[in-house]
Amino acid sequence: MPGGSKNKRAATTDGEDRLGALPDEILQHVLSFLPSCQTVRTCVLAQRWRDQWKSVPALRLHQDHFATDQHLSEFANQLLLFRGHAPIHGCDIVCTEGDIWRWIRYALSCQARVLRVDLLDVIEPWQLSDRRFISQQLVRLELVAVELRPGSLDFSSCPKLEVVNINDCIVNAKKIVSRSLTHLSITGCTFDIKSRTRISAPGLISLELDDFLGWTPVLERVPSLVTAFVRLGEFCDDHCFLSYYGNCGGFSGRCKCDESVHSDHPVLVAALSQATDLKLVSRPQVFIFRKDLKRRPSFTKLKTLLLNEWCVAANFAALVYFLQHSPILEKLTIELDKTPESVFETDGDCNPGQQPIASKRLQVVQVKYHKDRVLAVHKILKILITGGVPSEKVVIERMISWTSGSFSFQRRAE
Repeated sequence: MPGGSKNKRAATTDGEDRLGALPDEILQHVLSFLPSCQTVRTCVLAQRWRDQWKSVPALRLHQDHFATDQHLSEFANQLLLFRGHAPIHGCDIVCTEGDIWRWIRYALSCQARVLRVDLLDVIEPWQLSDRRFISQQLVRLELVAVELRPGSLDFSSCPKLEVVNINDCIVNAKKIVSRSLTHLSITGCTFDIKSRTRISAPGLISLELDDFLGWTPVLERVPSLVTAFVRLGEFCDDHCFLSYYGNCGGFSGRCKCDESVHSDHPVLVAALSQATDLKLVSRPQVFIFRKDLKRRPSFTKLKTLLLNEWCVAANFAALVYFLQHSPILEKLTIELDKTPESVFETDGDCNPGQQPIASKRLQVVQVKYHKDRVLAVHKILKILITGGVPSEKVVIERMISWTSGSFSFQRRAE
């Protein structure tokens, strides 16, 4: 290539250390992307590199770079001893055991803005006990495979904390508290089996609550909420065992599902009603969404909405309710998975007591369905058209594979 020989000579002339010639701040920034064990090894490259590792603004303790947990612990403890308290921007702790709380406390004392703790899918998660995160600088916190106790989820002492991601953790706490939090994600976690965990974060802008085990947590008032994704899966304890569509805890009230913990108070939907973009996905047997709608919230800010199978139960009451109480709704998506039509016919006939009046701003309604759900689709179309939705605004998609999301054809409602 033109100029290739010239570039080659420039890279090798006199063995010049081009990288080492960079200013300290830039060099340390480059090193911050390496695991800490590799950063320390650069001290043998040249005199210029001898002490650079002490000022690298990141701490990355990754077990996959060590033969055993003991080797990682010994290295980490020595690193903290010789490094001093030079400021760090981020800290990654990825291991199965060690003096983890000491490492966390050290990172926070060095003004870490981002902290990630991943206990690598251990059988018995590391217990954070009642220790609190205390930091004036922490902005982002990610916890994976950790057992969280009450004190550890009180973030009142982290006034700048904005983002918290909690994944595959055991949450044994009555409350998650933060006034500064704007983004909260809780996925694959196990909640306390005795009572509902309460989420008190009035500054939330986005919420993800996905595929947890235990009772559905209570979300307190979030007036600034913009987007929310909530999926209530098969391990949710708010589950009806007597009806496929969980009607016992919904509008029809056919059994004692009403006696689930704190059933007299709204759990999620009242707080979620402030969102502009809402995705509510649930197993048909889980009744929390339908139960919460009995409190009659209004969705005055809602512009985009996604619902799945749960909305067709009890005479399509949930679907009708959203159409009636979402005055500026612009896009509605309904996803219908494979379900025995015999169940659907006996549990979800279309006889709404009051005809829905759809938002005049509604631009498109997408109905995505499994090939066995033709009857349900016809009933949804009847509700939409009766509610004033023009047929040209309804798009129907039949799904070939529900897991992959592909479809075989797309057509307008007739």
